[in-house]
Amino acid sequence: MADNFILNYSPTGMIPTKEMTPHVPVGVSEIIDDVLKANEIGITMVNLHA
Repeated sequence: MADNFILNYSPTGMIPTKEMTPHVPVGVSEIIDDVLKANEIGITMVNLHA
């Protein structure tokens, strides 16, 4: 990947719920796990809605 390429990842969304999708991380440990996995595949920036 190019050094100047930014790939933004937003794992949660504005109002995430498990009812909307079982894949959305809502707990702290779930969000951390997803961000670490995303980093392994090249994500360079994370946007979280708290």
